[in-house]
Amino acid sequence: MSTFLQEHDFPSGSLPELPKIPVLRSAYCSQELTDKVLQYLWDNAPDLVREQAKREHLNYDQEYGMQLGHIVTFIQKVASKDVEIPKTRLGMLDLLFEMSRRFRKLRNLPDAPVRGIPLAEGPDAPMPALPTLPISFETQKFLSQETADNIIKQVYSEHPAWFYELTENMRRGGMYIWPVGQDIREALRQFVLPNGTHLGASKTGTLVRDIDALYGEIIQRLLKVCKIQR
Repeated sequence: MSTFLQEHDFPSGSLPELPKIPVLRSAYCSQELTDKVLQYLWDNAPDLVREQAKREHLNYDQEYGMQLGHIVTFIQKVASKDVEIPKTRLGMLDLLFEMSRRFRKLRNLPDAPVRGIPLAEGPDAPMPALPTLPISFETQKFLSQETADNIIKQVYSEHPAWFYELTENMRRGGMYIWPVGQDIREALRQFVLPNGTHLGASKTGTLVRDIDALYGEIIQRLLKVCKIQR
């Protein structure tokens, strides 16, 4: 098992057997579903497995996330034709996190920790109020404290399940954070500011600085309420 991965390389021959370990939770992706999808990945996309496994020591940084996107695409477009796959993004998150745990077991690395506490009992459960925190100097360039607070409060009230999903991603290192992050950013983009312009009107190329700043404020409030240490 220890020959599967070295620090920067690993053999190009057949993959070792997929470790069968108990899932941390089964509410969104069961043990059976996890084992079947990962076995399909193991059997039909060994090159993707090798490329992702190389990055397991990176703690879900940008490089890890970019390569992970290829695996998500394979599962959704190829594996789904032959086996059942998770029906929700929380299910996909748990599947990917379980994949990470198996990579780490093969590398004799400890599991990446699940940090902090859940925002709620589930995506459909009542959500706690978010703390009101002073906005950053960067956000003050675009928005007042009152406007930022009001926008965050409204998006949270309209899409609480997204915030739950976002925190569950954050608690697992942000490995599959981009889909829900895009949804929340798009919701922010719908707001008309007191001056009559839309949030995001400061767009320059692909950079939307006021949306980025406000999204950062959301992250800070969720980190606090879920007691996630960075």
